Amino acid sequence: MSRRLKIGDAAKLAGLTPKAVRHYEALGLLTPERSESGYRLYGADELLRLHRIKRLRELGLSLEQVREVLAAPDGGQTLRRALEALHAGVLEEIRHLQDRRALLEALLAREDLEAPDTSPTMRILERHLGEHLHDEVSPELLERERRLWATLDAFRWPAEYGEAIESMARYFAQHPEEYRRELAIAGRVADIADLPEDAPEVEALARECARRYRALSEEEMTGGAEGVGGAEGEVLVEIIASQLAPAQRRFVELLRKYLEEE
Repeated sequence: MSRRLKIGDAAKLAGLTPKAVRHYEALGLLTPERSESGYRLYGADELLRLHRIKRLRELGLSLEQVREVLAAPDGGQTLRRALEALHAGVLEEIRHLQDRRALLEALLAREDLEAPDTSPTMRILERHLGEHLHDEVSPELLERERRLWATLDAFRWPAEYGEAIESMARYFAQHPEEYRRELAIAGRVADIADLPEDAPEVEALARECARRYRALSEEEMTGGAEGVGGAEGEVLVEIIASQLAPAQRRFVELLRKYLEEE
């Protein structure tokens, strides 16, 4: 029998680590001979197989794909199919990277890096309330709304979320006076942001709003659609509250409390 290399020398010659060679052997990709004392021995066949395994891995094949290529009687065709799949994956990754680059370039071109993109909800509101939204809402309030909806729309809420927004926007478009009243309330809620949580104005506003909402019909309250309920609805309210100032969070808590009272 011709002389053979031990694992350290074979790994070095192939440009691999002994650990990698042992791993390939454990996976059945390689079966070296053994000396009488149990040492692994590597000759030309084993080195050529290691070289092929290494090359296939460098091309991006998984170890399972390498196993299939090595075991296939039509190794060339199996390899071609694997490379075609890899090529398609690389093209898709390039497209994703190009989209990501375009997004980063657009963000870097902004003066305000935190400015949100137009969210699905804002597109719905602009479609139904375009003129009212831009003519009657202050720029500061509109910007806060954009940021809030961008945060909420980042989550995959149940269908009721989008349906409720669509229904509410349609209702307000058909009842502009109601929309103006809601805008007035939103403005007053914005005004309490800098007040202490226990300021009497916070409780007074919550009671006033509760009285108003109790007097409204269900359609006037919801636009005719059910909102997100259950645990997801509770989490949605918590997310909204997390974006508010302490006094505004207190207002929301009090409003919910007063609305639940008979």
